[in-house]
Amino acid sequence: MSRIFRAKRASNKMFRANVRVARALFRVFLIFLIMWTPMTVVLLLRLGTRIHVAWYLLALLLAHGNSCLNCVIYALALDHFREGYWRVLQFLRSKLLTSTSLNTMSSQQPLELLETPLTPSRGDAINFPILLQSVDL
Repeated sequence: MSRIFRAKRASNKMFRANVRVARALFRVFLIFLIMWTPMTVVLLLRLGTRIHVAWYLLALLLAHGNSCLNCVIYALALDHFREGYWRVLQFLRSKLLTSTSLNTMSSQQPLELLETPLTPSRGDAINFPILLQSVDL
């Protein structure tokens, strides 16, 4: 009897997790529709030259700003995304602290500045300075 109860409990837990993911995806889709609607109307009705530049820029910023909001929506709605973001931030913080401590320890030695010639496809030689550091992220 307890085996059936545990299986049903696990099934309910999976169902709730799937519902949370579906809700998050629905939010992403709904925000996508809301933010892309102004630009879609402008493009479909060919209003690009007939509307004020400010309205066109607002529609453009809304459409492209949608991509920035997806990661925020996922982080707010799903625990595993939030944990993943937290792990990435901790990793970057540890690398930054390690990099900073290494740079302060070797502050007596100046950083090397090299001139590396790069040749573009049209044949003009351009020199780009490259700053060499001892720690890679």
